[in-house]
Amino acid sequence: MDVHGVGIYPSQDDGSIYLATHNGLFKKDVGNNSSNTTTGGWIEVGKDKSDFMGFTINPTNPGVMYSSGHPQTGGNLGFRISDDYGETWQKVSDVTIPTPVDFHTMTTGNNPEIIYAASGMGDNVFISTDGGKNWTITSSPGGQQVITLAANQSNSNNVYAATTGGLFSSIDQGKNWQKINNELISSGNDIMVTGIDISLDGKIAYAFAVPNSASQSNSGFIIKSTDGGNTWSKTDGQITGAIFVSKCLR
Repeated sequence: MDVHGVGIYPSQDDGSIYLATHNGLFKKDVGNNSSNTTTGGWIEVGKDKSDFMGFTINPTNPGVMYSSGHPQTGGNLGFRISDDYGETWQKVSDVTIPTPVDFHTMTTGNNPEIIYAASGMGDNVFISTDGGKNWTITSSPGGQQVITLAANQSNSNNVYAATTGGLFSSIDQGKNWQKINNELISSGNDIMVTGIDISLDGKIAYAFAVPNSASQSNSGFIIKSTDGGNTWSKTDGQITGAIFVSKCLR
C-alpha cells in the first residue's frame, strides 16, 4: 500500500491516525480499538477509493480535512474538503494553474483559509487564501523541486518547504524564501530534505534529511529545531537505514 499522507488531530484524545493512500483513506483508533480488525487495526474510511496524493487535516477544526489526487477512472480530483472525518468529500475547486494540477503535498496552520500546496513535480508552491476556492502560484524556494510543505501551526503566514536542494522557510506566505543553513544541512544540493513538521506552538520543528552525494552515506537522519528553525541538531532517536521520510509527526 502506497501511503501519501498522514494526519492526527491534535485535540483528539483517542490518538486516531489517518493514512491517505493509493486506494483511499484509512484510520487507526490507537486509543480505542486498535486490534479489533484483521488489518492490524486499520479500517477504511468512507467509500472513496481514489488515489489520495495530497492530504492534510485542519488542525483547528476536528473532522475537517483536505485532499487532492486522482479518481480510479483517471484525471484529477481537484481540491476537496471533508467535514465528517473523511466519510464524504466535496470538490471545492478545480486547480488549473496554468494547466490541470493535482497536489502531492498540502498543509495549513492556525488560519484554515490559508492553504499551501505543491504538485511534487516541480518548484511551484501554490497558495489559497480563501479556503481552497482560488489558487495562485507563489515564488519558488530556490528553484528546487518541492517534496513536502509544512505551515507554522501558530502563524499561517510562515511555511517551510522540504526540497531536493535542502530546507527553505518563508515568513510572508511564500513570496520570499530563505535557505536554512547549518552544519547539518548547508552543503548545497548535496542534502535533500524530504519531510518537515511543526509543533502547535510553532517553536519545535522536525525534518528528515538525506545526503544526495554518492560520496556520503545514503542513510537519512532526523533533525530537530527548538528555536523556530534558527538552529538544528540530530535527534537522539534515529530510523536506521531510512532513505526517505515524507512526513514527520510531532
